[in-house]
This record gives sequence, structure tokens and C-alpha cells, in this order.
Amino acid sequence: MAIAVLVTRETAHFTMPSLVSGRFLALTVLAQLVFWAVAATMWSRVTLATADVSLPVFKSFRQLALVALGKYLPGKVWGIVARGSEMTAQGISVQRATVATFYEQFILLHSAVAICAVLFAVQRPSWLSFSAMLIAVASVLSGSIFSSIAIRSGTWLAAKVGLGLSAPDLTPLRSAEYIRLAMGYAIIWLLSGIVLICLYRAFFASPVDLPIMTGLIMANAIAIAVGFFAIFAPGAIGVREAIAASILTAWIPFADAAALTILFRLWTVSMDAIAGFSVLAGMRRRQKEQA
Repeated sequence: MAIAVLVTRETAHFTMPSLVSGRFLALTVLAQLVFWAVAATMWSRVTLATADVSLPVFKSFRQLALVALGKYLPGKVWGIVARGSEMTAQGISVQRATVATFYEQFILLHSAVAICAVLFAVQRPSWLSFSAMLIAVASVLSGSIFSSIAIRSGTWLAAKVGLGLSAPDLTPLRSAEYIRLAMGYAIIWLLSGIVLICLYRAFFASPVDLPIMTGLIMANAIAIAVGFFAIFAPGAIGVREAIAASILTAWIPFADAAALTILFRLWTVSMDAIAGFSVLAGMRRRQKEQA
């Protein structure tokens, strides 16, 4: 709360920065497209590995677009509900959709912790940071162990929210499969950070070196990962910005950090809206053609 108040106070009178590099804005768009492509591919692989359902990449993207659009509704779970409805319409059972979604969220958060531990070791070399990095990497390599943890967590959570999900529904993943999925989602975190880096370079004339780039990637991953638990905030609006801005002050001025986080929010909302409403328009068009 204190961080949010600080961000609000410091950004009350700031002016939005102007575009300084069209080339980097074009690179931001390109990085966003690559991010979507990889994210859709990973969701397709998750459904195949955890629910034995093979999704074409386009259908996978369509489901992700619904999640991206629905997360801005109150409660944020509506994004997942929308995707579940789409999967059900394609003949995928509710249980399989739930299993795939749970594994996706679990591995996504696990990979965020791992990538942040690696970047922190790069940023602050010490026995403590290297120990944390080794533990994080070892946790990913111990895929079967964390798959079992995911199963226990999933059945406990399902019981709490009243879902008909049991241990047999959550099939343990082999270590090799878990590692592949975790590495794929680590790439997604890196791509999301690259979007932020390109956006920073497009609107700020400040030089960008390796410490700043790794700091941007790490701050973005931490803010988004923590925002997963801010169920009360649609799309974790405000929470992500406050956390990211406070972390980024280690590398860039606070005013720039605050402006950048707001720019990134405007960017992600715009991209989510474009993807989500394009998918909805396509679905409605197909419904009219079939009517």
C-alpha cells in the first residue's frame, strides 16, 4: 500500500514522454508479435502434455486472447472462465481445461522465480545470489518433484473452490516434459521483458546497458508474477505498476520508472484489446455464417 501511495504521489504531475525512436517502436511491435506466437505455442504444448489435447496454434492464440481480454473484468478470473468456455465449445472437458490451466499457471510462476534468480545473480554476484540461482535451476531440473507439488497444490485448491478435481486428474509430468515447458515459459518472460526494453528505448533517450536490460526484465517478471495474486484488481492494475516502478528505481530515475510502467500498461491493455476484440469479432462472424 505504501508503495502504491508513493507511485501515485510522484506521478501526479508527470507528463507522458514523447516518442524518440520510431525504429524501437517498430521493434516493440515485432517483439509483441513474437511474444504472442511463443505464448500460443506454449499453451498448445501445455494442453497436449497435461490434458492430452492437441490444439492448433491459432486456436491456442484465440484462447489466450480471451484470457487477456477477460482478465480486466472484476475478479480477473473471468479471463480463465472465458477460455474454459471456448475450450468446452471445442469439445474439451471442463476437467481437462482446468488441469491444463492449473499447470500453465504453476509452471509460469515457477519459471518466473527461476529467471529472476538467474538475473539477480547476474546483477548482484555473491555467494548468496549464486546459491539462490543454483537452487532455482535445480528446482526446474527436478521437474517430477515439482510436478508432484503441483498435483498436491491443485487438488487442495480445487477442494477449496469446489471444483471436481482429484489427484488422478492431475497426471504427473515427466521431468523432461516439465523442463521443456518451464524453459518455454522462461522465454516468454524474457520476451515480455524485451517488449518493455524496446518501449523504454522508444520513449526515453537514456542509454540502455546490460544491467538496465536485465533489471527491466527482472522487474517486469516480479511485478507480473506478484500481480497474479492480486485477484481484487482487474489485470492487477496499480499493483504491477507500483511494484515494477519501485524495483526499477535501482537502475533508472523514479520519474522515468513511473512513466515507463504506465506506458507499458497502456501498451499491454491496447495489445490485449486488439487481440481480444479481433478474436471476438472473428467468432461472431463465424457464428453468423453458420446461422
